[in-house]
Amino acid sequence: MLDADFDKENLDEIELYISEKLANRKINVLACERQFPHLAHMARDYLVITASSVASERAFSAGGSMITNKRSSLMPKTIRAAQCLQSWMQGPLKGKLDNYVT
Repeated sequence: MLDADFDKENLDEIELYISEKLANRKINVLACERQFPHLAHMARDYLVITASSVASERAFSAGGSMITNKRSSLMPKTIRAAQCLQSWMQGPLKGKLDNYVT
């Protein structure tokens, strides 16, 4: 685990989100983003639409290097999760996981 505050903060945010009533069609997206900043960040990472072909080419290249003969039976969901983690470790989490990743 990264640290107790980080985990507790995220857990509290997830519990709050789950306990919320279902949103109606008049939802204020910006208010939701302020209320659930970590979930909003994850949603942006997962639901993003690339603006150029360079990023998608890089993603296909990264996927190709990730799927080796030994990993060829991985489920698509597992590959997507691994690519997200790899991206986060090179971006917002860079340097924060050094003690946990070998």
